[in-house]
Amino acid sequence: MELTRFQFAVICGVKAFLACFQDEMQVEGSAAQTKGRNEPTEDSNGIPVCRVHKKNMKASTKREGQYYCTAVVGEKPDGGKAYCRELAYID
Repeated sequence: MELTRFQFAVICGVKAFLACFQDEMQVEGSAAQTKGRNEPTEDSNGIPVCRVHKKNMKASTKREGQYYCTAVVGEKPDGGKAYCRELAYID
């Protein structure tokens, strides 16, 4: 199968756009993750609060100083619950 110049240009353009978009999303994601790790919002008792759901986070039983959000954000394909992925670290 041969591609015309136009088809080739469109395919290259889409690939370039997706590569740029992916790079941009990685930069934004890492900035958001760094902000959340360095500056967790805390309530008056010193317990972190989820930036997205404004809900008190729960202390991890596996990692000392780590807190996680318990908000349910959807349903997994297998029918299980999908939880918020926000984490906070407190020294």
